[in-house]
Amino acid sequence: MVLVKFLGTLYLDGKPANPGAPRSGEQISIGDTVAGKEIPFLPWGKGLVATLPLCNNISWNELNEMGFATGKVIKIDGRYFLCRLLRIGHGPGDPNEWNDILSVYGNVTTTYWHPGLQFWGQEAPTGATGCHLARGVQSVYKLPDDAISPIVGFRPFLEPFEPLSVNSRHVGKEVRLFGEGGSITGILKSSDEYDFVVESTERMKPRAFEQGIESLRWAKLIGDKTVVAKKSSIVWTDLFT
Repeated sequence: MVLVKFLGTLYLDGKPANPGAPRSGEQISIGDTVAGKEIPFLPWGKGLVATLPLCNNISWNELNEMGFATGKVIKIDGRYFLCRLLRIGHGPGDPNEWNDILSVYGNVTTTYWHPGLQFWGQEAPTGATGCHLARGVQSVYKLPDDAISPIVGFRPFLEPFEPLSVNSRHVGKEVRLFGEGGSITGILKSSDEYDFVVESTERMKPRAFEQGIESLRWAKLIGDKTVVAKKSSIVWTDLFT
């Protein structure tokens, strides 16, 4: 028996919407559960995968600009989650979460996965620019980053946050700090009772600095690449090993 979990609600420009609602350029978010507009999820691994694309007519570029491509902190009914696109792979041996999910739930494909609809993944095709991969239930598609279609949408994967794990013992390690509105990544320089201090790394610099660090109220840029982040506003930390 498959246990469907109903959690959270899709919001279009701040207004609750039904899962699968058509989109006409609105900003999207996922927030507290509204009765009758709950999002259906199936458990997989340590998280939850939506049983359908939540809204169509949205491009990969828009999802990336909103922070959902590689992960955005959201809050549902008092709990924090990392909300992101699935990794769907672009070659043999690449991580492919969707295939792994189908290996668990393949027998309920037609019941829960809504054949005929596609959804964006995180990856770009190998050697290609200006496009990303999308999946149907079984098929893989290469679509322009700005493609908008009534059959291509946003299927979120939610990872619940665990207690903070990074501390002063991890000075010199690469860490990622998540708070309301986004995340920053860098080498941990210090950690005291109140703040984390990190220095950016080139690998993560575009994500950490070029996409609006000034909008993160809990982080302050010092000089060109040092960030001070308030611990009281951090909801989750990730240690790169």
